[in-house]
Amino acid sequence: WTGHDGVIHVQHLFFSKQDLIEIYDLTGSLIHKTPVRDMNTEIRIPNLSRGTYLVRLVSTRGMLTRKITH
Repeated sequence: WTGHDGVIHVQHLFFSKQDLIEIYDLTGSLIHKTPVRDMNTEIRIPNLSRGTYLVRLVSTRGMLTRKITH
């Protein structure tokens, strides 16, 4: 999970078509939501301000949240 220049990269080895990636700011507001398309998902958010965000992977196997600094 990495983030820089308005782009967040998520690598997910075991994914299904129902899996989602959600990005939240630290107040808990949902900033972006996108389906997982393949093992390496690149999310472009051009107007993303510098700061800390929570990236949540919601999958059929459960939920995983990571904090990233952009």
